[in-house]
Amino acid sequence: MKEAKTSGGAVLERPEPTGVTEDKMADVGFWDFPPRVYLIAKGGGKYAAMNSTTPPPDSMNVNGIIACETDEECQVIASLFPAAMGEPELHTFGEAHDIARGKPDIQALLLMRQGRCVDVHWVR
Repeated sequence: MKEAKTSGGAVLERPEPTGVTEDKMADVGFWDFPPRVYLIAKGGGKYAAMNSTTPPPDSMNVNGIIACETDEECQVIASLFPAAMGEPELHTFGEAHDIARGKPDIQALLLMRQGRCVDVHWVR
């Protein structure tokens, strides 16, 4: 388990992924994540990201890159969050994981459905 401190000083634990290796991530999803996701490209190697709050009882804020199952869902996100407008790009789960991992201020991939975050994949 990794520990993360909140701004209030509380320590939260989150499980580390097990059983998924880098070579497997290219072909399969992880938990509820599909094997391929759309990220919203903003140009210049940047992707649409947002801050989301995980559900209770252990609510915490997370900065994550937005991931969608369809390009239509990317359009829904852009209509709800104008700052997320961009070009949908299809990536394998492994590629999306690596992109998120390469951004120092990003903690996770956020899987969005119907404009809501339904799953968080921690990358650090």
